[in-house]
Amino acid sequence: MAVYPPFASLANYERYLIGMRKICGYAAVSTNWVEQRLQLPGLGSDLCRLIEEDLATIEPKYKREQVGVQLPAEALSEGWHWGRAYVIEGSAMGATFLLKQAEDDLPTEIGRSFLQQSAAHAKNRWPVFVEAIASTTADVVDAVAGARDVFDYAYNVFASEAN
Repeated sequence: MAVYPPFASLANYERYLIGMRKICGYAAVSTNWVEQRLQLPGLGSDLCRLIEEDLATIEPKYKREQVGVQLPAEALSEGWHWGRAYVIEGSAMGATFLLKQAEDDLPTEIGRSFLQQSAAHAKNRWPVFVEAIASTTADVVDAVAGARDVFDYAYNVFASEAN
């Protein structure tokens, strides 16, 4: 898989956003499941919408892409939901650093709402998420499998976006 700096060009940023849109959509059933249990504000669907708005500042004709097979929430175990949501919640922690780089490297008219909201919510959501995941009785093997599922999906998405 080729690695590309996401803010080095508008084409790279567009690829990054398209990849993140696919990943957020893919894991949405689990992030929504966790948000409901922890009574967290809905971030998953907001992130997908913000990514689409940011994409429209680069490519006004951007059309929403399918994000792959969506599994119903009841088809996944509690552990799978925790593991899948862990990847999305954890990636939001990195948004603070990515936002700083985007502010330095991107033209001001290019949207970065996705990164702004991820960074703003991460500091409040992460401690709640960590406390809940530490006290869950969910199967750890399932949680690891759920996290690996999203990591594998993300790897494949970005491998295809880089080519």
